[in-house]
Amino acid sequence: MQYLVDMKLRSPLGNPTPSEGVRFIENVIFPTLERCLSLESEGTIVAGGPAIGAIRLVFVAEAQNAKELEEVIMRLAIWPMTETAVVPLTTFGDRKQVVGGLHENLRNQFS
Repeated sequence: MQYLVDMKLRSPLGNPTPSEGVRFIENVIFPTLERCLSLESEGTIVAGGPAIGAIRLVFVAEAQNAKELEEVIMRLAIWPMTETAVVPLTTFGDRKQVVGGLHENLRNQFS
């Protein structure tokens, strides 16, 4: 199953000192990006990436279930600092099938 994941930094960093900025990059940003690169090469992240101009990740992930996805998300170094939204996705074919059934029922009722 695929999920749209949107992870946005919860609050701005304000005006960090250069040493705070270095620590944040080394301890949060780099490890998160390295893990995302690994997840991408493993096929867990199938699309998306960092949003331009923001500390934000928006990606489509492949997982067997919500629990598996939650484990992936919670292992990202940036996760405790983000507002995270997850949207389960269906396929276009599955949606067409469901709408086709609804369409058929409506046609039979009102024809």
